[in-house]
Amino acid sequence: MNAYEASCKNAEVVAIDPSKIVNNDGSPIDLSNTGAVRKWLLGAYRNKEVEVIDDGQIVRFTRLGLQDDLKRPNRKGEAHRQAYAELGDVVKKSIFYSYERGDARHQNVDRHKTYYGAISIGGQFYGTRIKIDVRYGDAVGHYKDLTVRKIKSPPRNERGAREGDHTFPQEGDATLIPVPAIVQGFGYTNKIPHSR
Repeated sequence: MNAYEASCKNAEVVAIDPSKIVNNDGSPIDLSNTGAVRKWLLGAYRNKEVEVIDDGQIVRFTRLGLQDDLKRPNRKGEAHRQAYAELGDVVKKSIFYSYERGDARHQNVDRHKTYYGAISIGGQFYGTRIKIDVRYGDAVGHYKDLTVRKIKSPPRNERGAREGDHTFPQEGDATLIPVPAIVQGFGYTNKIPHSR
């Protein structure tokens, strides 16, 4: 598959329902409480696997990957933590974009794969960037991290006009967002992806 195809694809928007992040008794978890979020995240995803629809990559959520993601400095934003409510679907519906080879610091990693996707939280759109590590001799990738960035709402087309394969009846009702629009939200405009 030609890696340039990523720039011609649309990511399906995953609607996030943060009310799913609750304690065992059903009470909402305070998203500013890193310990409580970590406990919920490990309980919800640890040792689970999902398949990325775009390229068939199997992704395993490990304790180390989930905890490392939560420790990163920019993981304290509310939108990022709310996205954990649907982390499995966010990974599953992401689009493969590029990869980098493992380096001296990551000698057991064959590829660091990057995927982009889109989410909506309360009518606001965010781009997601997911990193997966695929180790030598292992077909299963390991979840490494999720980054969430606010992106522009898709344009509204009057009278239900079509744009590509999708009709946008009203702003905020988009179900697909072009990958280049998501990538731009992360400050990349001319990045050329590697082939698989």
